[in-house]
Amino acid sequence: MSDSEWRQKFEAEQLARRDAEHKLDAVRVAHSQLEDRVASIRNDCDELSSLITQMAAASESAPSGPNTASDEEVMTGRVAVAMSASNRAIAEQVLETVELRVDCFAHAEPLVESVTAASTSDAPYLIVLLDMSVTGLDVCQTTRQLRRSGYCGVVIALTAGSSGVDTAKCLEAGCDDYLTSPLHDRRLLKKIQRAIAQVALDL
Repeated sequence: MSDSEWRQKFEAEQLARRDAEHKLDAVRVAHSQLEDRVASIRNDCDELSSLITQMAAASESAPSGPNTASDEEVMTGRVAVAMSASNRAIAEQVLETVELRVDCFAHAEPLVESVTAASTSDAPYLIVLLDMSVTGLDVCQTTRQLRRSGYCGVVIALTAGSSGVDTAKCLEAGCDDYLTSPLHDRRLLKKIQRAIAQVALDL
């Protein structure tokens, strides 16, 4: 093999080695970012669990009455969900992680009936999640029905985009908060954390 050929081979090997090192560095950075995200989510879960515990403590000192939830129900909580299959899977995973019981509904009518009936029981729904991508579900109309029925819990809408039009309509209809598609577990957890804090203040 000539000197020129050896030189070309050596340079090719050096280039391949540098490329491999760059790829390894990228993998290390991605792994570090993933570890940071997992740690952040765990911290959010701990904070939310702490809020739920505070709700339980608040309920112990609150006067008993027909609309006062039991310690167990305040601890676990109930959430009514009407979402698409993919979004529902994310919501169930996040909510069950923080010990919130999830009841799923395919249509608005049974959701409104169940939430309304539970409002006067010892186990009301703390939060309602409504997804605009569900076929036949009018989030604004459903929210108005809930508010007219006397539901005072937190209603969170999942809007189709970030244009602001859907968001404004949902808030005007009575929603307390919103998320935009696509749904992400960390963003949902933050919204649930805020909702639980709001419910705790109302106890």
